[in-house]
Amino acid sequence: TQTPFSAVRFTKTNANIHTLLVGNYTGEIFRVNNINSSPSTTQIDNGQLPEAYVSCIQTSTNADTILVTFSNYGVESVWQTFNAGGNWINISGNLPDMPIRWALYHPTNKKQIMLATETGVWITENAQATSVAWTPESGALPNVRVDMLSVRPSDNFVVAATHGRGMYTVTWDVVSEINYLQHNINNSLVVYPNPVKDVLNIQLENFRIKSVNIYSANAKLIFNSANTEKVNFSSFNKGNYFIKVTDINNTVYTAKIIKE
Repeated sequence: TQTPFSAVRFTKTNANIHTLLVGNYTGEIFRVNNINSSPSTTQIDNGQLPEAYVSCIQTSTNADTILVTFSNYGVESVWQTFNAGGNWINISGNLPDMPIRWALYHPTNKKQIMLATETGVWITENAQATSVAWTPESGALPNVRVDMLSVRPSDNFVVAATHGRGMYTVTWDVVSEINYLQHNINNSLVVYPNPVKDVLNIQLENFRIKSVNIYSANAKLIFNSANTEKVNFSSFNKGNYFIKVTDINNTVYTAKIIKE
């Protein structure tokens, strides 16, 4: 049985390779590679998404990071993948049970997402958090159905189109890396000794470590490594640091480190 498509997203992986992503009424997502030369189609929802109406598909800076929303009641309505559909992550978090009609990635920070919903615009500052927190956008925008969003990357200027109440605009502020590190500390990450003098040990309670980044107090990246459980702090200056650990499912954990 053929099912009508309900959402389409065109992307370019480079100057010569064009990709098309399409979703339908029953939650199926298809990826059409090389549409400008020798097209090949792959179904990438892998049976992990709701059997519901796909309302929007967005991509990040590459075609492997994909955001999908659904506009049905009674389903988890926002999903994300970092590996072209190999594994989908439900990022609906604390959203009410309501239709989601459109989504945007922030132009300069892909952790930030904005949603057009049945009850106005909702945003998250960290869509990669262990538990994603969404908040309604307050201000001049009324609590009405919003059907579509568009952002101008040059200055993060967003236009929201409502259902019968006109159009509204806002400048979408970017959240810096240091804000995440200071406000998203996670108890599942264990680092010791802390304060540290020489070697810092790193453990995650449930998952294998994928990467480790260390930032100075002013958010400058000073160390990064893959699959490590130890960081030598002996050459670091005394002071405060932040560690960001990503697990194999791309969940991010942070902690504050003191170098003595």
